[in-house]
Amino acid sequence: MIVLASLFARTGVQFFIRCSIYVALLALVIIVRLVHRRSTRKKLDHLTKEMMKQTEKDDQGKYPWEYEDSKAHSWDNEETHTRR
Repeated sequence: MIVLASLFARTGVQFFIRCSIYVALLALVIIVRLVHRRSTRKKLDHLTKEMMKQTEKDDQGKYPWEYEDSKAHSWDNEETHTRR
């Protein structure tokens, strides 16, 4: 209450109304961002689970990207990266 009284005494009612509107808008923006972040995270987790179900594993139960030296992609082949 002391802070409110000092705001009224120092700058007046107009400043207090502006500040309260800014604080309310800031709180609204933060709440909307948090809700959106949670829903986006849930969607990404669901899509990741679906992708992992559809991706085939090899005989050892590993995914293709779990090998360090898989040579599965063109950028892994040393023949394509020879320096002249």
